[in-house]
Amino acid sequence: ETEKRLRMEQDRQRKIKEKIRESKGKVPPNFRLMSSTPKQPLQQQQQFEQQYEQQQQPPKERLSIASIASANLVGLSWKEQLRLKKQLAKQQEEEAAHSMHLEEKNKWEGMPAWKVTLLKERERKAWEKAAPQRAADQKRREEEERFNSLPAWKQQLLLKKGYKY
Repeated sequence: ETEKRLRMEQDRQRKIKEKIRESKGKVPPNFRLMSSTPKQPLQQQQQFEQQYEQQQQPPKERLSIASIASANLVGLSWKEQLRLKKQLAKQQEEEAAHSMHLEEKNKWEGMPAWKVTLLKERERKAWEKAAPQRAADQKRREEEERFNSLPAWKQQLLLKKGYKY
């Protein structure tokens, strides 16, 4: 039985090697994956995207910054004010995530999947390469903010002592 399995495996590997030799100069078997044509028909893809966008769109009843600012928050209890502020912050985060999703979608629109993968990998590597510089910039900004938050007399004193922010 094991000899039979070994023979079957050898035959399978031989067939694979023959297919590789025969396919020189031909379209690769995974060409559809590498091409930019979608697997789904265009109408189905558009319907899916419309459904996704409808799910992501905020309901009409959401509060806005202007409505909260113009509302009479003084009459509300502190719990209700806190709840409204948290609700607004959550809505803003969702809207930001939605807009980022749309930007990402539009950025790669019309490109083949294999190219999108390569470009995303390139961006990720560039992001990782720039991480130390971003950390240094963040530290410098924090020091500037801390220095600028000090009173003017203390800033002058620190500058006389040679403090550099």
